Amino acid sequence: MQTNFARSLLAVFGTCLSVQAGAAQAAVAQICPEFDQGKQELSVRVSTGCMTGMARFKEHDLALKVDQERAHIELSGDIAFHPIDSPAVTADCAGAQSFTLSATDIEPRRYTLSYAGEPLGHVDLLDGAEPPTCIGTKRSKFRLRLPITDSDSLADWAFDPQGDWRGASITQLLEPVLGSAPESLEGRPEIEIRMEKRLWQSGHLKSGGSRRAPFMAVSIIRHGLGDDSVLGDRYFVAVIKRPDGWRVDRLWRQQMCARGQFAGQWTAAACP
Repeated sequence: MQTNFARSLLAVFGTCLSVQAGAAQAAVAQICPEFDQGKQELSVRVSTGCMTGMARFKEHDLALKVDQERAHIELSGDIAFHPIDSPAVTADCAGAQSFTLSATDIEPRRYTLSYAGEPLGHVDLLDGAEPPTCIGTKRSKFRLRLPITDSDSLADWAFDPQGDWRGASITQLLEPVLGSAPESLEGRPEIEIRMEKRLWQSGHLKSGGSRRAPFMAVSIIRHGLGDDSVLGDRYFVAVIKRPDGWRVDRLWRQQMCARGQFAGQWTAAACP
């Protein structure tokens, strides 16, 4: 059976391939979001990728749903083509299809994105964020690339080599951090938590050997802790999955002082 990889190669070299009649065509391959800050309008272009010119579009039932309370963008449905009756199929990509869905009154924030129930990553619609890029689905060889974390970027953070905590879930795992907030909080305390699958930059973390396996990067930012000397603190936690549960592999910390030389800045130094 002709694979997506074979179709792509044949398209590049301009050759053709004989396949069985009615061979299945690839459907949704890429999702490309765009956001108009002024109009607060989200447009999502859904594309099939390379399709033989003999593929005849039949219909689609694509749907876009934006859940602003959960900050989640969900795409569902598919793109259908008529069966190919010819025993010989050319791979000229002329049959590629794309459709644009839109939603209005969208609040600018950082959304998660999924297609057909499969999480694909994040789409940052905040003002000043990098423009969203196309994301590949499981039917595309252009998979979402995992962000790379360079340990040198954490050089100004305090490293905790004793952060070897374990738990049955990530939430339970982070209780030593989240549970350290004082019981009586003044003002309007805020806690922001973000989780994202990442890879370490190749060649770093020499003390831990080669660590190119994906890990969960957990970012925790806390403000309004009711402390006269500390305005807030933040953590970067590398979490890995083991057969016996989740484990904190590495942890870094910074805090924002209310006074002194580093007042109002993130620093690894102790606050006066």
